[in-house]
This record gives sequence, structure tokens and C-alpha cells, in this order.
Amino acid sequence: MALLAASHVAAAAAQASDQMEAAQYPATVNLTQTGENALSNGVRSVACGTANLTGELSAPSSTITITPAYSECTGNGNTTATVNTEGCTYTLHPEEVTSSTGTAEVTLSCSGAGMIIDIWATGKAHNETKLCRLIVPSQGPTPIGEYHNRVDAEGNEYVELTLASSSLVVNRTEGTALNCGAATKTNATFAGTADATASSEEEPIDLWIGSHNLNLIKATNYPATVNLTQTGENALSNGVRSVACASASLTGLLSAPSSTITITPAYSECTGSAHVTATINTVGCTYTFHFEGEAGASTGNLRLSITCSGAGIIIDTWAPGKAHNETKLCRFVLPSQGPTPFGEYHNREDEAGNGYLELTLSSSTLIMTRTEGTALNCGAATKTNATYLGTADATATNEEEPIDLWID
Repeated sequence: MALLAASHVAAAAAQASDQMEAAQYPATVNLTQTGENALSNGVRSVACGTANLTGELSAPSSTITITPAYSECTGNGNTTATVNTEGCTYTLHPEEVTSSTGTAEVTLSCSGAGMIIDIWATGKAHNETKLCRLIVPSQGPTPIGEYHNRVDAEGNEYVELTLASSSLVVNRTEGTALNCGAATKTNATFAGTADATASSEEEPIDLWIGSHNLNLIKATNYPATVNLTQTGENALSNGVRSVACASASLTGLLSAPSSTITITPAYSECTGSAHVTATINTVGCTYTFHFEGEAGASTGNLRLSITCSGAGIIIDTWAPGKAHNETKLCRFVLPSQGPTPFGEYHNREDEAGNGYLELTLSSSTLIMTRTEGTALNCGAATKTNATYLGTADATATNEEEPIDLWID
């Protein structure tokens, strides 16, 4: 419910001042939820299917005020909820900035008691059986996550928001502690994602924070097919079991210069540690690589997002010498996550003079769960610091002919 999803869309410039800017003014700024955005006091969580989060930018500014409205809300996923934001606004503030990314803060200002959240009994009308009333009072500035300058498929710049807070104040004014949580919660959490876009006279325009120069992946011609080829062993490990695959199909399409590229993965000829066979099911999952660094530099940092329509990437390991349906040792799941730090990129040129990207892949912050098998054989039920190490080259073709691929 992008509650506080106004994460701070106001940020920092490459020069001395912190600025959010648009291609022209006045600019209407809209925040769009890109995943579930949920507020939780530890007992009750609230998420809204629809959020109207709009502000106006009349000139470059270090803050922007967003007026929120929410509908289609649920509590704990199975009860109806209503969120009354009348008299409340979010004011977004800049924090630390490195190149085209930084952290964010938000201030909630309300003319009354605060943002009022009512949770209703399942199947009851809103005026029949109220379970809880929670109030989010005026507060802040409070850390609310990170922002990243991005470019969409049409070439328009926007701001991607990764929202996370564990220091929000939420009060319970109706309902019991058992059903509704503490009377005052000072470490309520919010987690979600949203994109901030801008328009002028209803036409999309560029919106960015700080540096206007983004690192974009580019090709000589478009559309370009991008292929990632493993150049050494690439292994995922949860500390007890590691998995590596000899064959990987990692392909994406680049239709214009972009700050990200989405890759569809498929793996075969996989093995797990201790000489066991492994299978990896990536159906419904994609990787999105994000490129960050100084504009014009030939090297920079990678971030990885995993997005799955289902539970995640499913990894099964099997007893040595057994068929895949005979003796399963472990099942692991890599759920949707990120963007998480994932190594570095370097612009290179091959012997034929074609530009390509050399990727040095490294992460120690991946989430990996064990859903089958024992802790002794398979590791922790939830591992939040699973590791990945490997190397790969990214190349491009157009109509099956090699073309240049680079980042600047």
C-alpha cells in the first residue's frame, strides 16, 4: 500500500545542493506501487491494492509534498481495512547520495490525530464489526529506504523506490492488544516498492534526483539480443550446500538504452556439493540487472533483482546415482528479492573489436530458504546471507550478427 511510499523522492544533486528535477515545470509527480506495500505493527499488517500518491513539482527542489489516498485495502490479507488520509501529507527529504542512488526519509504531517486505519471483521460491512483502529500520527523525518534513478523502455527517466522502515510510530485506539497489537508501537515496519514518474500536460517527462547522467546499457543497433555466458564456475551456497551448473541460458532483449536489463534464466547439467545431482526450476522467474557507477566510467557496480510469479527459483538436490524422482536430499527456494549488491561490470573489447561486458559476480546477501530436507544435510531453514560467486560475459547480437554492447 505504498503507505509512506512517498519514500523520498526528493534527493541529492551531483553538485552542492540536493535536488529533485523534471524536464519541465510544473510537473505532476505520481508514485505507483510496483509490488505489495505493507505496514505492520507486529500483529496487524495492512496493504492496499490501489494507491493514489500525487504531488506537484514547480521547480528543482530538495523536498516534494505528496497527497495520499488508498482503497481496496486488507488487513493481514483476509480482513477488510479502510485507510483515512484526510488532512495528511507526506513530505519527502534527501539523504546520503552516491551518483544516481541514495537513501530516503519521509515526514508524515496531519492536521488531525493522524492517518486512521480501521480493520473490519471478515465479511462484515464497514459499519458493522470493527476489530481494530490504528492511527499513524504525524512523525518524522524517518528513514524509509532507497532511491535509484532509472530509465524505462521508452527512454524516460524515473525514480525507483525500495521502501523499508522499522522505526514508525503506530497507535492502537480501539480493539484488544491480542487482536490488534500494542497501544503504542514505536518500531512498526513498512516494506514495499514503488516508481516515481512525472508528466507535464499529461505527457510523460523525465524525472530524476541529483545526477542527470545515468549509467545506461547500450548496443549498436536495436532491438539487441543480450546473452550472458558463464566464463568460470558460478556457484550459489547457503553454507552447507552449494550448487553450480555447467550449462546456463541467460537471455534478454534491449530495445533502447536502459539503466536495467531483464534476463530470463534456464539451467542444466547442475551439481550440488558432495557430488550430488541438482535440478533448478526457473519457470516464472527473471533477473533484472541494475547498473550503477559514475557516468561515462567504463566500470561500475551491479545490483540484482529476482522476480518470480510463484514461490521462487526451486533448487532440488538428489542422492548420488539416483534418478531425479527417487531420493531427494534437499529443496531450496530463492524467493523474489532485491535489488541486492551483485558485483561489478567492466567494458571490454574482444579480438574482433566488438564491445562486451565482463561481469564479476559476487554477493553475500541473498535470501535462500530450505523447504525440504534436514538442517544437518541442507542448512538453515532461512538463510539471509547466502553467497554467489562467479564470472560471466554479456554480449549482444542483432539479426544474429554480433554488435557492440557497453555501459556509459
